Amino acid sequence: MRKNIYFIVILLFALALQTVSLKSLRWFPDIVLLMVVFAGIFGGSVEGFVVGLIAGFFRGCFSVETMALDMVLFPVVGLIASMLSRTIYAHNPLAQEITAVVAVLTVLTAHALYLGIPGEPGPGLSGMMLSYWRPVLATVIVSPVVLGMLKELLEFEE
Repeated sequence: MRKNIYFIVILLFALALQTVSLKSLRWFPDIVLLMVVFAGIFGGSVEGFVVGLIAGFFRGCFSVETMALDMVLFPVVGLIASMLSRTIYAHNPLAQEITAVVAVLTVLTAHALYLGIPGEPGPGLSGMMLSYWRPVLATVIVSPVVLGMLKELLEFEE
């Protein structure tokens, strides 16, 4: 129970940090998404789903137009991370980066489709994806570090 409360506190801190930092830093990783990935990889499908639901709700509070999507999307990301961890060795940094890539691209694609970006004139979905290359790259690069830190903080064992 203590680990769960500690995890929620870290999640809220990450959400606050991400909300403040995203406005000023273009290279800031999506820490909240990485926490959902962590829960899916190391906690399993149920924990990934529950943490995804909580993270989606809190993240949606800062972006009301995507709140409903985030509350559905983030639990799905937790489940995807859990399924990938059963297929590839979860403690391998490359496997963690691959899982982060799948999670980030899932979220970006779903947001683009939900907000109607592909239907607008201009660069469409591919252009929108390219415009977010900095946070995507930052998220993927730091994913093994963030997941390792969370594993240490929450005392998860291999």
